[in-house]
Amino acid sequence: MSNNTTESSTTEAAGISGFGGHLLSTEDGHALPALGTDGAALVPRLLALGLEDAEQVIAVASIAEARAELQRVLGLKDQPFQRFLDQVQGLLPASRAAVFNTPSPKDLGLGVRAPTPEMLAAAATSAEVERDMEAVAL
Repeated sequence: MSNNTTESSTTEAAGISGFGGHLLSTEDGHALPALGTDGAALVPRLLALGLEDAEQVIAVASIAEARAELQRVLGLKDQPFQRFLDQVQGLLPASRAAVFNTPSPKDLGLGVRAPTPEMLAAAATSAEVERDMEAVAL
């Protein structure tokens, strides 16, 4: 057994996803009891969407447009949806939940910072070099 397989098995047994988050389901795919009776129906839907840990669900739900779509896909009215999110958030330590409960500022766009002047200069130089090169006949 390779070291990566050992590490993966260890983190899954501990309830930690490959992303470092708190899993929504047990190793055999059943919803965690802390997610209540609705969890059994909702966790498979979340897993089908690629949301496997509590941090991912809380992060998606913190974005207004994504929250509405998640609620629609899960088929929940406002109060049951909020109750489920509260149960998911309850899987996390308070400090960790707070980090994922607030989306990043919009000035970061999709998480990428604006290029520095040095990066822009390097890109311009690279474009000039490519333009000056002659085509090679095959």
